[in-house]
Amino acid sequence: MSLFDYSFILAYLPLSVMMYYVLGRFYPKFCNIYLLIISSFFYLLMNSQISIIIFFSILFNYCYYLLIQKIETKINRKKLLIVFLVINIGTLMIFKYNNFFIENINAIFKTKYSLLKLAVPLGISFFTFQQISFLVDLYRNENVIRYPFIEYALHLLFFGWVTSGPIVRHNQVINQFLDDSNKKINYENLSGAFIIFVHGLFKKVIIADTLGKIVNTIYLNLSDLNSTTAFLFAFCYTLQIYFDFSGYSEIAAGIAKFLS
Repeated sequence: MSLFDYSFILAYLPLSVMMYYVLGRFYPKFCNIYLLIISSFFYLLMNSQISIIIFFSILFNYCYYLLIQKIETKINRKKLLIVFLVINIGTLMIFKYNNFFIENINAIFKTKYSLLKLAVPLGISFFTFQQISFLVDLYRNENVIRYPFIEYALHLLFFGWVTSGPIVRHNQVINQFLDDSNKKINYENLSGAFIIFVHGLFKKVIIADTLGKIVNTIYLNLSDLNSTTAFLFAFCYTLQIYFDFSGYSEIAAGIAKFLS
């Protein structure tokens, strides 16, 4: 399942929003637990085989949050930060860029190391940079309050941005999850969310994907490339990247607004 599937647009999203506000009316303290459950389930549907890496990463970095609050000396706080940064960045490098380094080592030193066949956890770059932002803010004591684990995990796993972001500051999001007023239905927000969501969907599905078909057609016929098709390829590819990311960002913003 993805944010662009009919099953998500017509079933998963509306049912999730409806149930969220039902809970908000009668059992508001369970709303964030519910969001975390459906967000985790959504991630499992997309990336079930290696999702344990992401869940472990969340637990691991939350331990940093608990540990650093007990350390008073700056030098020890810095050492702890460096350890966690190295582990986070190292995990990203191992899963996402391992073959890039192996290929370059083979090219430079004429070696024949075999490429690794590691499955890449979906959204690992987003998870890593989002959590690094959190780690650094903790070290600096910036915009950090006492975060419960549910809300911390939710700001990473929220199904609106779990795959690609956009990256947001923890204090911008977690505080909204903690605000009970956001658990009450707001029809103005719902109408605004619908407009943003549909606008983003139009950019992604109609514009970006159509341009992508043109780009793929030209790419598969590079032997026939001339100045005109080269310009068309560059022009369409540039617009495809823009509308793809812009559309996805608006879809994520629309989903978030549905639940605020």
